[in-house]
Amino acid sequence: MHQLPCSTITGARRLIASGWRPDDEPGRVSPPPGDQQSACQWVSDWTWQAMAMMALEVRGEVCAGTRRPIAPTFGPGTGWYPSAAAAPGSVQDRRELRAAALPATVVVLRRRGERIPAAQLLRTEPPSGLLVCMDRYTAPAWYGCLFDDKMERELLPRLMHLQLERESGGVRLYAGIEVGDRGDPDRRQAWLCTPTPARMREILLAMAEQEGMAG
Repeated sequence: MHQLPCSTITGARRLIASGWRPDDEPGRVSPPPGDQQSACQWVSDWTWQAMAMMALEVRGEVCAGTRRPIAPTFGPGTGWYPSAAAAPGSVQDRRELRAAALPATVVVLRRRGERIPAAQLLRTEPPSGLLVCMDRYTAPAWYGCLFDDKMERELLPRLMHLQLERESGGVRLYAGIEVGDRGDPDRRQAWLCTPTPARMREILLAMAEQEGMAG
């Protein structure tokens, strides 16, 4: 597989119009249905991101949160990084992206669109890293990324069409869409984010207790 000559938002639109679709792996795109001659190809990460957002909008699967979303606030440690902050990939961009990142422990609350019981969530160690919400090439829509401490790789699938629905005491609840694996539909998703693993465990224990009483 090789790099397609498309690395801009215009290129993303052309690929979508030609029937190409973003794959589950960031940067990889699949040929139009019925095309038996073309193989999967690679595009730039941002072209893939733009294609994924466009595909969601075409199918009408953009998630509308159940609550009025909380507006972003910008600055160091806020977890929000606007697209106009710096030229993508520049030294300034990398520096400001790191500065904006929010240290967080994140639990993915849904599996195949259904809520995961808190008792199950307590059985695994949730990932901790640096949370950044961005709108690069997708404005006005936002998406969420959880990076490792070196900002070199992502620890979770991106949360597309992200909205901040709740925030209290450093705990945040984001709603959005998770892009499905190849052949699977895109589904509603939610991220619960806390400042520390200990705080996450406290919340999950309380949730498990409430679910047990309800059951």
